[in-house]
Amino acid sequence: DISTVSNIRKYGAYDDDFPIISSYETVLIRAECEARSGDVAAAVADVNIIRTNAGISPFVSADKDSTIAQILLQKHLQLFLEGQDYNDMRRTKTLPDPVPGKNFRIHYPISETNSNPNTPADNDDLARPLLQY
Repeated sequence: DISTVSNIRKYGAYDDDFPIISSYETVLIRAECEARSGDVAAAVADVNIIRTNAGISPFVSADKDSTIAQILLQKHLQLFLEGQDYNDMRRTKTLPDPVPGKNFRIHYPISETNSNPNTPADNDDLARPLLQY
């Protein structure tokens, strides 16, 4: 039963509310728009709203590309389990490259590993990390 797993903080029960859109997502979408249009300072300020709220040290950058990478990383972390990674990776053409002739899969979240004894180990050759931290 997933509700008994003590280290789950997001969607710990099957009947938890699931937001259609959150203020965090809105801030990160705005940050990406700002960065892509050249207003890197505003984008960094928006990223730091998310990082400060999460208790993470501020992000500092004047580089457009590293700021966009940080925005996508923060979006991945903040919106975990909300299905946004796949859409962002398709949109930004950053889907992982599959091994020719093989399938690949995403690493299983700890909540799945804790609640499902049949979850395969993430040490096989099909598991591919989606983002480098």
